[in-house]
Amino acid sequence: MSCECSFDNKNFMEYLKKLKKKHKGKNYNFKQSEIINFMTMHLKDNSKIKKLILQKTISLQEMKILSTKCTGIVNLELTGNGIIRNNKFIFHVNNNNVYLDLKNNIPNADADISKKLVWHMHPWNISVDHNDNVPSFFSYEDIRISVNFPKNIFIIFNMNVRNPKLPVIYVVSADKDVKKNKAKSVIKDLYVDIYEKIVDHNDYDINLPMIKRKLKEVGVNFYYLMRYDERSLLKIVMERCV
Repeated sequence: MSCECSFDNKNFMEYLKKLKKKHKGKNYNFKQSEIINFMTMHLKDNSKIKKLILQKTISLQEMKILSTKCTGIVNLELTGNGIIRNNKFIFHVNNNNVYLDLKNNIPNADADISKKLVWHMHPWNISVDHNDNVPSFFSYEDIRISVNFPKNIFIIFNMNVRNPKLPVIYVVSADKDVKKNKAKSVIKDLYVDIYEKIVDHNDYDINLPMIKRKLKEVGVNFYYLMRYDERSLLKIVMERCV
């Protein structure tokens, strides 16, 4: 399923140019109206997605809808916290912390680490190659944050698509006694290798078990899923990251 012919992102990119000129490379926090506009600008009818974005809580199934290729949100990240109730995830959405790193043109959202379970999502159009069904992977910061906050569990949601070539969900946490400097060094080395392979060489055959093993050796728990499966995600969070 290709979205190129139906998705024109020119207006958003033009707006970014104006923001960069006006704010001189500083971070820019988006207003609620801007969030809705730029996250749904590719949809003729945005009522369903708009409703989900504005809800205070969403389910994993609704997270999947927001992440789905071609019909989910674009351009900007969402983040929030989560709880488990009656063997179901309830994800709280924070729409007040969506911003853009104007220096690097990177969408971001400040994570609230006051709760144990923290999540953020990468919009489908910022995948490695959405036309080739390659979701985003993770940034160095996405993994490193677990080392700085070992009491938290971090979930990263990516593009939902059939037969993805990379995982669509990552779960990361760190042991209480993690050796921070050593762990950060290993994370950086692994990330550089992954980035070069995926981005520079379009090689998506990543040795994920090896990454998981090397991170575990330095006290970082790293898990991944190839689909939005609630039972599997519950098992990871409740049995392996707590």
